[in-house]
Amino acid sequence: MESISHQQFVDDTLLCEQSSLQEAKVIRRTTNTFCRATGQQVNWEKSEVLFFNTKGNRQQEISNILGVKMGTLPGKFLGTPLFGGLNHTALWNNLIDSCANCLEGWKSKWLTLVGRIMFLKLVLSALPIYSMTALKIPKKVISYINRGMKKFLWNGKETTYKIPLVAWDKVCQSKQARGLGFWNWTLLNQAMGAKLIWQIYSHQNQKWTQILKHKYLDQMSRERIFTINALPKGSAIWNFIVSCRHVITEHITWELDNGTSAKFWTDSWDGRLALSERQSLEDIKQVTNAQWGEKVGDFLTKSRVHGVDLCEWKEVDNLPLTSHHKDLLKTIMQEYTPTLSNKEDTLRWCGSKSGQY
Repeated sequence: MESISHQQFVDDTLLCEQSSLQEAKVIRRTTNTFCRATGQQVNWEKSEVLFFNTKGNRQQEISNILGVKMGTLPGKFLGTPLFGGLNHTALWNNLIDSCANCLEGWKSKWLTLVGRIMFLKLVLSALPIYSMTALKIPKKVISYINRGMKKFLWNGKETTYKIPLVAWDKVCQSKQARGLGFWNWTLLNQAMGAKLIWQIYSHQNQKWTQILKHKYLDQMSRERIFTINALPKGSAIWNFIVSCRHVITEHITWELDNGTSAKFWTDSWDGRLALSERQSLEDIKQVTNAQWGEKVGDFLTKSRVHGVDLCEWKEVDNLPLTSHHKDLLKTIMQEYTPTLSNKEDTLRWCGSKSGQY
């Protein structure tokens, strides 16, 4: 995989280089040349240099050459925590302060109940969204945000305390369920993490998905991110993505094409419940896996009659099974109409008509 030399987002530029004096001089010389040629200027006062696995004296030398201050971790980027190690509550103090300042800037006593509801939905609820797209928000942070929202909602005046009229979990339910439709932060956080893991599967050409796949999945096929029993641990972002995998895996099905990816017994395919979840079929499963294989395509035979490709289930009577198990397997096969093509099987999310999460 090619190394990354730079990344750009809006008006920010991130340069990734080796910790050497020579490269530091090249960066400074190149940026100066760019400024002279374009008339633009680099804000060196806002710029920082971060070091990893670099000796202290070398850090100071490089910082002097670049003319920027040395940054430290943990820090933040666009309000999102940047850190190494565990995801502690203290790393989210910036978000907590932003929510507190947002509420303090408004006097709830001047707003009606409807006005306070709209404020919480349209203003306060937007603050944590960006950070939640890439990291798991600690429970204590969610508790603090909910506590502030509850106080703002029910206390018509700052100096008074009113007992909440409705439990907060009911307030967060949808309007169809007679709630107010406030976000359930835990579920929203999981949904956003699930979005990332779906993009790793479906957007193979994006740079960030290539980085994560190269680091944690190596040469595995892309669907293995859903089917492997235990994914490796890693960075805070990767661990967050892995923790949200169940949102996808509990609601996906294989769309059969060539039948070489979907497992006959243990996978859901063509929108049907996995056969292993319907009843105890372990004895039949062991025999068919040994005699034919475990994929749906292994259970089928292809033939061509009068120029038309036909697909049929294999003959069950030749298997070393009891009569009862043979009849049971035939019954299962009669419930499905086999159709195969030359394309690869693809995973679909059952929560949308398009099959995309």
